[in-house]
Amino acid sequence: MAPRDYEAEKGAGRGGALAQRQQRVLRVALDEVAEEEPALAEAACDNAARYRRLFADAVHELLPLFRHGQVPPKDALDVYIEHRLLLEQRGREGGATRSPQNSYPPELLRRFTECRTNRAGGRLCLQSRGSKFLKFQEMKLQEHTDQVPVGHLPRSISVAVQGENTRLAQPGDHVAVTGVFLPLLRTGFRQLTQGLLSETYLEAHHIVKMTKSEEDASGADELTEEELRQITEEDFYDKLAASIAPEIYGHEDVKKALLLQLVGGVERSPHGMRIRGNINICLMGDPGVAKSQLLSYIDRLAPRSQYTTGRGSSGAGLTAAVLRDPVTGELALEGGALVLADQGICCIDEFDKMSEADRTAIHEVLEQQSVSIAKAGVLATLNARCAVLAAANPAYGRYDARRSLEHNLRLPAALLSRFDLLWLLPDRPDRDHDLR
Repeated sequence: MAPRDYEAEKGAGRGGALAQRQQRVLRVALDEVAEEEPALAEAACDNAARYRRLFADAVHELLPLFRHGQVPPKDALDVYIEHRLLLEQRGREGGATRSPQNSYPPELLRRFTECRTNRAGGRLCLQSRGSKFLKFQEMKLQEHTDQVPVGHLPRSISVAVQGENTRLAQPGDHVAVTGVFLPLLRTGFRQLTQGLLSETYLEAHHIVKMTKSEEDASGADELTEEELRQITEEDFYDKLAASIAPEIYGHEDVKKALLLQLVGGVERSPHGMRIRGNINICLMGDPGVAKSQLLSYIDRLAPRSQYTTGRGSSGAGLTAAVLRDPVTGELALEGGALVLADQGICCIDEFDKMSEADRTAIHEVLEQQSVSIAKAGVLATLNARCAVLAAANPAYGRYDARRSLEHNLRLPAALLSRFDLLWLLPDRPDRDHDLR
């Protein structure tokens, strides 16, 4: 590999942000490494944990070459680092070597990497001013529905996120995580009972939000001139509505309503009173009028959505449940489908099959857009600012025109009043219409 011209790179501003403490994270793209050194990139993929430490040591040695201009002011961590370096030098005076167990880990002498556990014996005392505290987040990553093997349940894995990678993803997002697959080491009695089996987790190094198709990274790209010209056309609203589920014939007005639900309204707060801007829609109709297909298409199209069915959901599964945290052992809240669909759309199919006790749990969500929990000593109010798209069948299987609307729907009036649009989709026998 050709030698690098660090003077030229320093003049171009590369690495200067990290040296001047304007940047705390240095990302190494293995694709760029493979262009220069394919063997090094392949070795880094095989043993990512070891080569990450080697990259950190190399960056620590090269940082002084990129420092130029005004030196950042010292803080308490700088003073402790200088003190540690002086102690390291004193240990080497007179030819005496310092014990490896008493030496400071290299991670504590840097400002850009994480701190590892030092296996030194003895009792440790915390020094807050001389410690380096990192942000930590634990996520549960579930397998995408399209990738689940036949006859299996969706698999999940724990993801450990540290530093600047925290809070990049919210519950319900579709993400692509790059990291190292490691075993979870236990200590004490749990290690003895565990034997040779070990739990695993993923140490995240890079997180990218993805679209529902899992092909492209989600982002707000600028519109081209052709797209701007199409927006100004008069029939643009009809074109957008026709693009929703184009394989389904008809239902033009229903598709326009679904388009307005995707766009959403404006939330208002006059004099402290909160008025929701989301639109709640209920599709009532006979079997075979593509209600479930419309719900599935909206679930795939919306950037943030959740799909569930009435018979397979409970009140706690839709709102929130109180579970015991496996890490701390304390009671904690875990949001349901309506909470995970915050700032998105929640699609509920077979709405009429839900029990009355479970159906009343979403009354607060439909109007107040919040979930209030008072269970097991946990008092909290969770945000559920989502639009609800429900689909239900008539009470007798098919819509009976001889009966009134209340007898066909068999849903409480207090629940129906919370829906802004109620669409009745009857299946009238018509050979020519069905052929189209």
